[in-house]
Amino acid sequence: MAAPTLAARSTSGLEFFSLGENEHQAQQVESNCRLVSFSQDGTRLAVCNGQTTKILSFAGSELKEYCQLDHRRTSCCIFSPRGHCVALYQPYVVSKDIPEGTPNMSVYDLRSDAPRLLKAWVQKKQAEWCPQWNEDETVCAKQQGSTVNFFEGTNLDVPAHRLHLDQLKAFSIAPHGQHVACSAAGGKDQPSTVRIFMYPGLERPIASKSFFQADRIDMMWNCRATGLIISCSTETSADSYYGDTSLHYLGTDGEGFSVSLDKKGPVYHAEWSPNGREFCVIYGHMPAKAVLFNTHCEPVFQFGTGPRNIAHFNPHGSLLAIAGFGNLRGSIEVWDVTRKSLVTRVDAPDTTHFMWSPDGERFVTATTTPRLRIAQQKETTSQEDQTDYRRAQRRA
Repeated sequence: MAAPTLAARSTSGLEFFSLGENEHQAQQVESNCRLVSFSQDGTRLAVCNGQTTKILSFAGSELKEYCQLDHRRTSCCIFSPRGHCVALYQPYVVSKDIPEGTPNMSVYDLRSDAPRLLKAWVQKKQAEWCPQWNEDETVCAKQQGSTVNFFEGTNLDVPAHRLHLDQLKAFSIAPHGQHVACSAAGGKDQPSTVRIFMYPGLERPIASKSFFQADRIDMMWNCRATGLIISCSTETSADSYYGDTSLHYLGTDGEGFSVSLDKKGPVYHAEWSPNGREFCVIYGHMPAKAVLFNTHCEPVFQFGTGPRNIAHFNPHGSLLAIAGFGNLRGSIEVWDVTRKSLVTRVDAPDTTHFMWSPDGERFVTATTTPRLRIAQQKETTSQEDQTDYRRAQRRA
């Protein structure tokens, strides 16, 4: 298997590092980089340098420029699941000459020799900017107020279907299949709700769950598109200035369960395993608990307690990293999920960013400004608990 490549953005610009043995020489791709975003399969890359937004493509191990787009203020970018389209967002601005603003969100088709503009919108709310596609990219959806517009194919001018819900807060298309989950805020004496619909039959939901005391709702699909974790949180509560959080599961078969947490305190993190049948939750006052649950919200295995607030599965679901970052000391435990055994412990003080490599054998931690004003660095660690590479940056 080819060694994975790490892209790092710093004051030196955008640099690539091969993570293979003795191949840590940096390759500078762009001297000035404000934004970088990969497609899901890693074959395309969007880079904004403050003058243009470039779309780069990998041809084997060689990186080639596909096009340059006249978007100098791009602040958000997302590729469609197969990398056939790219959506760009620039901050909304008005002027005396154009008080209504100019189009600041665009979607391009990248399947031909030159990019083709599919649609440009005036998008005032950044929270609603991001379009979502289903896996085969036959459907693209975008929220506009309390309505989700569904477009089919590359026709983004006229919606094929619409879904309207009062007090709609967010929606989420499942990674596979045709399921769409929507959350709606409750009113006075009315609960908040999460509903699952089957596209294109949007007249009535196939599953729903209601919640009181939910100022914010986050929805996370599993990879099998059979259900989602629902995180409900309040801004404040009688027990905590930071509010309370509850977790629930809602399946596309209509079954719903609440996650019973046996230790008081906040829910720091919840993440699905790539197998789609289990999820890990970090919760409770320090030292926090880490527990693996199944889709019936029954505990499968307990990883003990410790100073931790985040958990990440590697892409294969074979390893689980449980760590304590932020105001914690930065210790990382790596667990073998199948054997339910501890593999190793690693210290990564002052870490502000963590992610697994695509091969699932390495992970990268980064410390960036403003957490530290000096000695910013990024570090990769292999499965054998060997530090592969460390590079200090004056400013990152």
